[in-house]
Amino acid sequence: MTHQKLNILILEDEAFVAYDLAETVESAGHGVLGPFFNCEEAEKSLAIVKPDYAILDIDLGNGKDSLSLAKQLKVRAIPFTFATGYGGEQNEHFRDFEDIPRLSKPFGFHEVEDQISTLMS
Repeated sequence: MTHQKLNILILEDEAFVAYDLAETVESAGHGVLGPFFNCEEAEKSLAIVKPDYAILDIDLGNGKDSLSLAKQLKVRAIPFTFATGYGGEQNEHFRDFEDIPRLSKPFGFHEVEDQISTLMS
């Protein structure tokens, strides 16, 4: 199977985690859109460039979440994964996204690559 280079949008509010994830994605041979630290910036990018895949932190701090971006990705049929440091359910707003895979923080290179490969096949 040929390895396809994908453009992967990253939305993560914690800079250290965001840059580490971006490095992981680039090490896997993919391009990175972002990383973005809030939904507004990620949504501006989405209006210009269509990613092949996205990794979204669920909780963006200060009572904000990635729900609005997740809805746009779902409508546009762009596969994505939620990244979360929490176990179990987030909140009732995410019930529409029970079918979306999740990466539990902390996660490693192979978990990210496996998730991308599974969703893109």
